[in-house]
Amino acid sequence: MGFDAFTAAFKELTESERDHLRRNCNQFTFEPGTDILNEGEFPEYIYVVTKGRVRVTHSMALGSGGEFVTPLGPGETIGEMSFVDGLGASATLIADGEVVVEGIGHQVVEKLSAEDSGFASRFYRSLLLVQVKRLRATNTRIPLPFA
Repeated sequence: MGFDAFTAAFKELTESERDHLRRNCNQFTFEPGTDILNEGEFPEYIYVVTKGRVRVTHSMALGSGGEFVTPLGPGETIGEMSFVDGLGASATLIADGEVVVEGIGHQVVEKLSAEDSGFASRFYRSLLLVQVKRLRATNTRIPLPFA
C-alpha cells in the first residue's frame, strides 16, 4: 500500500476515524504561487496536504518577513493553529508548485467529538504532535540570542 497522508497527519486516530475524515472532506487544488491561506484569515477547514509542497511565510515588524519552517508536504496539516484557537492564520501559506489538499470542516470534527470524546482527545493530540515537531525544527533553524 502507498503513502497515506491521513495516517501521517493523524497518527493518533483509529483507522475508522481516519476513514470517516477522508469520506467527509473536500479536495482543493492550488496552482503554483497561489495563496492557500493568508495571514489573518479565518480558515473554514484544517487541510491535509496530499500532493505538492506549501511554503509558510510570516510578516514581521517593520515590513520584513520570512519562512521559518521548511516547505510542508504530503501528510502535513496546514491551518491547524487557526482551526484550534479560532484566531486568524499566523502565516501565509503559498503553493510551491501544484498543491492538492483535503479540507476537513469544523462541523465534521465537532460531530465526531460530540459522538466520542476519545476522538477529540486523539484528534487534538495529533495536532499537538504536529506543532511540537515544527517548533523543534524551527528552534534548530533560528539562532536564539543569549543574554
